[in-house]
Amino acid sequence: MIDRVGKLSLSVHMAKIMELLERSLKANSKNYNNPSLGYFFIMNNRRFIELEVELYGLGPIIGDDWLRKNRTKFQQNLQLYHRSSWNKIVNILKLDINESPNVETELLKDKLNSFNEHFDEICNVQSTWFVFDEQLREQIIKSIDNILLPAYGSFIKRFQNFLEKQAYEYIKYGIFDVKEHVNNLFLVRE
Repeated sequence: MIDRVGKLSLSVHMAKIMELLERSLKANSKNYNNPSLGYFFIMNNRRFIELEVELYGLGPIIGDDWLRKNRTKFQQNLQLYHRSSWNKIVNILKLDINESPNVETELLKDKLNSFNEHFDEICNVQSTWFVFDEQLREQIIKSIDNILLPAYGSFIKRFQNFLEKQAYEYIKYGIFDVKEHVNNLFLVRE
């Protein structure tokens, strides 16, 4: 928008600044070898920017349109974060098995071992990540719980049905253990 003197309005300048900031965020996110951490970086920074806009009353200058787009882009990055990390673990738990009981039992054991290995790895890595805002942390934890816990619960139920009492020899994590591990993510403080 151009005012009467022919100068660009403050909101147009702010839009350009925000666009440059977004490009910088995206470029900096590519510096991480782990794509999940890149998406996590963007989510953390988008939330920080949104809180700063609220804190300093910049909403009217930046505009509702930018805030809506920011929230949409945040959700997109949350989905990409899941796809590059947690969805891989959930996919391990998928059961499309129509084999004999002996073969299926061995496949279930292999899947459980693979889950344990990947779950340990992802928890070890992501437990070192930092979320500056508790509300954001809770949102991410809840989103992980929503995809991981139902899949793990279904898998363990089927595993127990096949192995009965022997199942407990192989189960490293109960559903509450998985939830506790996820709840302990992103607590690192600098």
